[in-house]
Amino acid sequence: MSYPLAEHDRMIAAMLLPCVVEAVDPVQQRIKVSNGDWISPWVRWHSGAAGAVQIWRVPSVGEPGVLLSPSGTVAAGTFVPGLLSAQWPNSESSADVTSIQWPDGTRIAYDAASGALTAALPKGQLSASVGQVSAVLSEQSAVLTAPNIKLAGTVEIEGDLTVSGTAQAASLSSQGGIDAKGNIQAAGTVHGSNL
Repeated sequence: MSYPLAEHDRMIAAMLLPCVVEAVDPVQQRIKVSNGDWISPWVRWHSGAAGAVQIWRVPSVGEPGVLLSPSGTVAAGTFVPGLLSAQWPNSESSADVTSIQWPDGTRIAYDAASGALTAALPKGQLSASVGQVSAVLSEQSAVLTAPNIKLAGTVEIEGDLTVSGTAQAASLSSQGGIDAKGNIQAAGTVHGSNL
């Protein structure tokens, strides 16, 4: 086979090449991929979005995908990650579920059939904020911070309630005793058999 024909065959073969991620450089936003013993130069990878809307995820070492090389020029190639593989079997089997799962077991999922959005973290902290309002969930506590908090509906508390500021109520009913350390002020009549 002549050199031009051999080079032509090489270029065609290199245009679409199944590969796995060999090395990652998040700072330079480049990866190296391999096919057998061959290892590519540093190339870019495809993101879910890279315009005004951005999605950032660095491919995992060993993750399979396809190297796309225009005219078979590998140095100008880009890698499309995300081919399903036995190395990282997917835990989902429903067409209604869209999910993201991380190596530590953290999972965010939306089930379109039930309308349920779930976020499950085995450890760490889940935070959400809008302006001056924030909600922080951790393994031992839930903290909601806001200039004003309104609860519309019945509230049930199983455990102690501590109030460091003023507590106001249109009416107050207790099925048990009330202990007070400090003054109790009443603008109306106070009734009781032991007053």
